[in-house]
Amino acid sequence: MFIVSSFTKNGIPESGLSPKLQIRELPSNTIILNDQIMTELANGQYYYDFSTYDPSKSYIFFVDANTDEVDNRYQTSTNENFYDDIKSLTDPIQNDLKRALGLLHENFYIDNPIYDSNNNLIGARVRIYSNALSVGTNNNVIGEYEITVQGDGPGKFTYWKQVKV
Repeated sequence: MFIVSSFTKNGIPESGLSPKLQIRELPSNTIILNDQIMTELANGQYYYDFSTYDPSKSYIFFVDANTDEVDNRYQTSTNENFYDDIKSLTDPIQNDLKRALGLLHENFYIDNPIYDSNNNLIGARVRIYSNALSVGTNNNVIGEYEITVQGDGPGKFTYWKQVKV
């Protein structure tokens, strides 16, 4: 399983970072991996090959860009165990699966950023797409979300809310 994070500075992809990844198994909160430096892919994207991933377990992933010089220093995500559901998918729920993949940053696009007077991100729009060729366009959008962020210092946020519109 590949874990992917992307970072921007003033809305532009930021390269040359050394983001750190921490993985915890849930519900025990056991640290599986701590402060692993992620590999740079391209265009502000970084990844880690979680080769010991067990699809029967639940995980939470914490990524720290390791610098305050980015718009989105801290990121958190989780896995979901959909194996049995995926085996029995039918056409009517394909978009639900694609939406879930989009929320895991596949065919994912963030635009319309809003910044406060300290240049901290306070809002944006997220769109997910049914195919990679449409990313960034108005075509094949299967989900659109409004992000609201409140921070308590440069590069730090107290909450991140993402609501389907």
